[in-house]
Amino acid sequence: MQDRSNIGVEIPVLDSYEEFMFETAKEIGLSRNGKSVSLTEIESYIRLSGIKFTLPEIHLLQDISAAFVNGSHYYQDDKRKDAEPPFKTELTLQARQDAYNEQRKQERAEHNANITAKREAEEAKALKNNGAK
Repeated sequence: MQDRSNIGVEIPVLDSYEEFMFETAKEIGLSRNGKSVSLTEIESYIRLSGIKFTLPEIHLLQDISAAFVNGSHYYQDDKRKDAEPPFKTELTLQARQDAYNEQRKQERAEHNANITAKREAEEAKALKNNGAK
């Protein structure tokens, strides 16, 4: 196990399959209105994504969600002032911000490319119209 002294517990290093399952759980959503995700929500994700999961994997996704919800409730309990927030570290916050920044950068690049293409098409059309006169 790897010591993560910043949160005071030992957390095992995840293999690629475990990492995939946790990332999938995050994509589905770790909770809905303070409750763990339902089988219906997981089924919708499966149908939309096209990824096939076994029944134990579906239950694992629910268990991950339940662990997050329980951790959230534990963290929000006034009697437990020393509780750490569930699944929240500086690394995850930074990774989330980096992903958001990258997405915005790509959106701006696509927008600029569309504007450039439109401007070039208008200029080509104007040249063609001027050449026809």
